[in-house]
Amino acid sequence: MQLIKADNIELLNFCLNIRKKVFQIEKGVPKDVELDEYDCLNNKVAHYLIEDSGVYIGAIRMNNLDNKTIKIQRFCFLKEYRGLGFGKKVVLKMIENYSKLGFEYIEVGAKFEVKEFYKTCGFDYISEPFSEANIKHIEMKRKI
Repeated sequence: MQLIKADNIELLNFCLNIRKKVFQIEKGVPKDVELDEYDCLNNKVAHYLIEDSGVYIGAIRMNNLDNKTIKIQRFCFLKEYRGLGFGKKVVLKMIENYSKLGFEYIEVGAKFEVKEFYKTCGFDYISEPFSEANIKHIEMKRKI
């Protein structure tokens, strides 16, 4: 498994296509909710493809909230690649990478159903549950 930074429009479109399959088609999230102003190539947000054995299997977006905090957003895998251990590897790799860049904290607005996954990655709850796109979430954070 490797992470490939989407540093051109072609790679960004691969990320957006995976997200469309997962969030819009599978989960029923409206396009105008799933896509936002951060779905572009800029210095504030980084998009990554998750690749395994030559196949793009997932995507993740990292949003630079400030010079100390990075936030995981739009993290997903195609259905057939879930539950295989890739998620934890990606989160730990992001923690490692962004620690080297000088970030001190990593946050995520986790779907409530996967909050325990993030707990196993060292995240703590920092909010009460809330609804986003009619899906229950909770904000979580950990020191890098």
